Amino acid sequence: MSLRDMHVRKPDPRIYQAALQQMGVRPHQVLFVGHKATELEGARALGIKTVAFNRDTDAEGDIQIDRFAQLLGLLTGQSRIPGIEE
Repeated sequence: MSLRDMHVRKPDPRIYQAALQQMGVRPHQVLFVGHKATELEGARALGIKTVAFNRDTDAEGDIQIDRFAQLLGLLTGQSRIPGIEE
């Protein structure tokens, strides 16, 4: 799936919905990593937990990280993510 195939842009909810459907998961089971306020807000509007990484000054995620190693810790379970079901 590509954004070009869908003819929409983030933060259009259809992008996030299509990704969820393609992966066969529900919003509470995934994490969206982004750096722009609009894309983080678009994911959050569907109930997806967000991580702001290398973010713009106006971007806020449910979790803010400054180093890639912090993301790895979240993904490997070394750090707990509030609201994410295993």
